[in-house]
Amino acid sequence: MQQKQIVLDLLDRAEAQGVAHDRQALMLGGMGGAGKSAALESDAVTALGIDKGRFLTVNPDEIMASRGMIPEYDGLTPMEASTFVHEESSDISLMLAREAVARDMNIAWDMTMHSAWNHRRGMGEVARTVMEGQCLTAGERELLRWRVG
Repeated sequence: MQQKQIVLDLLDRAEAQGVAHDRQALMLGGMGGAGKSAALESDAVTALGIDKGRFLTVNPDEIMASRGMIPEYDGLTPMEASTFVHEESSDISLMLAREAVARDMNIAWDMTMHSAWNHRRGMGEVARTVMEGQCLTAGERELLRWRVG
């Protein structure tokens, strides 16, 4: 029940922030630490004409961090500790993405490539694939290649 409430809270917040209902998706796939979140926040995305404010970001690590649900461990940063709750946060991310798609909301989904391939069919029409890479530099190069051709 707590997971469903988290999803509903995040959807309500997205609605209040004016996330668009254009059925567009940005799927950011890569290994953990590859720079998917940084790429989404980079100027390269804006240069492509993408208004990030029109998208609900679905990111397992951010979901748990924003709810204060990442356990604290001596010697570990919050993102390092997030690995201990990643499976649950991934489940919540999937629930959030499915509900957002059912509501025709635009989403920017930060996931591993394994997850991207598994969930791609369930996403319907995908407007843009932003990044597949192992590091931020590779991601930015791919964005520029995609933009320039």
